[in-house]
Amino acid sequence: SDVCSSDLIIFSKMKKIKYSIFIIVGLLYMCSYRVITHMGAKDISLLSIYAPNDTVIFMNTTTKETDTMFVVDKDIYNSLWPFIRSEASAEYYAGGYIEYVIKHKDASIRGTYIITKTEQSEPVKQSFVFGNRYCINEYSLSQKDYTIFKKMGREIKECLLINSKNSILGKLEEPDSVEQFVWSKELGLLYYQYMNGAEYYLYKK
Repeated sequence: SDVCSSDLIIFSKMKKIKYSIFIIVGLLYMCSYRVITHMGAKDISLLSIYAPNDTVIFMNTTTKETDTMFVVDKDIYNSLWPFIRSEASAEYYAGGYIEYVIKHKDASIRGTYIITKTEQSEPVKQSFVFGNRYCINEYSLSQKDYTIFKKMGREIKECLLINSKNSILGKLEEPDSVEQFVWSKELGLLYYQYMNGAEYYLYKK
């Protein structure tokens, strides 16, 4: 009798433990990401071109006027085990961004470079916001967008040319809106042209 009672108590405790485990697993499943990607060193290196508080000078070779870029923020999200999600999305895409401001005369033009790892087996997608010109990752950058930068005696490989073919211009068009720009994998922003035709080149980094 005592033995049977003891067995029943043990059995009851085991059932409670199993139920607790099922509940915990269920809650973890509900709170966990369904898709998780992770960036390797090669992906992360794309963000190594700038650090917060960096200052970069660009020059108009015709007028000798200069613009100044200030790097204001940088972040990388690349958690190995992002089990518990804090937002509504069921996907965790590794990535990162660099935010900067370019001082052009009396204007301040904000820019953001964004990388997103949407497929583990594929390279990161690159997105750009430069003033009111947008090149988001829905506009897939393909091999035709890569170019060799050949200006001012420079020849730099692995550059992206962002223009009207692979980006859009916001509705509000201003004189300091950006017509096109070149972004280098190694050096970052190399060149940009305003809508009024003024061209600025990397002068000092």
